[in-house]
Amino acid sequence: MPVISKVETSKTSNSITATVTATKGTNNISKYYYSIDNGSTFIETTSNSYTFSNLSNNTNYRIVVKVMDTNGKYSNTYVSVSYTHLTLPTIRL
Repeated sequence: MPVISKVETSKTSNSITATVTATKGTNNISKYYYSIDNGSTFIETTSNSYTFSNLSNNTNYRIVVKVMDTNGKYSNTYVSVSYTHLTLPTIRL
C-alpha cells in the first residue's frame, strides 16, 4: 500500500497549493485525492500537486490528502491545516 510521508503547502491570499510526497507499495501510485473541506468531498487527479483557488482571505482550511495505487489500495490519510494569507487593504492619501 502507498504511504504519504508529507504534504507541503504554499499559499496566497486566495489559494493554497498542496504538494504530496508519497512512496509506492507493491504497485505504482495512480491517483491523488485532495479535499479542502476536511474530507467531505475529494478532487481526483493524477498529479502530486493541486491548487485550491478562489478561497476566502485570511481563513483556515483543513486539507485532507490520500493516494491510491494501481491495485486500488489507498494510502494513509494525511491531514494538514493551512490558511490563506491576510491581505491588508491599501490606504491612499
